[in-house]
Amino acid sequence: MTTHIAQLTEALQHHTLALFFGADLPSEVTGLPARSDLARELARRQGLDEMLPLAEVAQRDSQASNRSAYTDFIRSALDTSGKSPQPFHQRVVTLVKEFQIETIITTAYDNLLELAFQEAGIGINRVVRGSDVGFIKPDRPTLVKLYGDAQQPDTLVVTADDHYGLWRDRDKGDLLDEVRAVLRK
Repeated sequence: MTTHIAQLTEALQHHTLALFFGADLPSEVTGLPARSDLARELARRQGLDEMLPLAEVAQRDSQASNRSAYTDFIRSALDTSGKSPQPFHQRVVTLVKEFQIETIITTAYDNLLELAFQEAGIGINRVVRGSDVGFIKPDRPTLVKLYGDAQQPDTLVVTADDHYGLWRDRDKGDLLDEVRAVLRK
């Protein structure tokens, strides 16, 4: 444990620490459904086993109909209209500002973290597509949305096929190179 704390401290001091957040944080933390909550509700609606992961439920749904059914469901469930960032999001912004953290990578589809940065008056680079990488300003923190953004449904990585295809997706090539570079650093 002491070794890990020393490594984290060193990474903070050298500005090489990147934050990584998944979409599985409980709704009590984020104010929005977790990926497991989305899976359970979508499975219930489709008459599937409610223990299946979201990727599998969406995969089966896409085979039965099309992407728009589960995409519309996700977009509606994660709609942040009239919602505010939670203390969790605000603490992330504080960490980024205080320790000059350059990169945050997330698999969350929502925009509450972006809203928290906006409320704090901190501009960020928002990277959802590979083409966004060319517009990164080095004087701003960069938020990489690895699995896409609910506001851009064509970017969403949801199904099992989406996950397998992510590393071959030409549109995400530069984004994935950025993630690799951050992880190497």
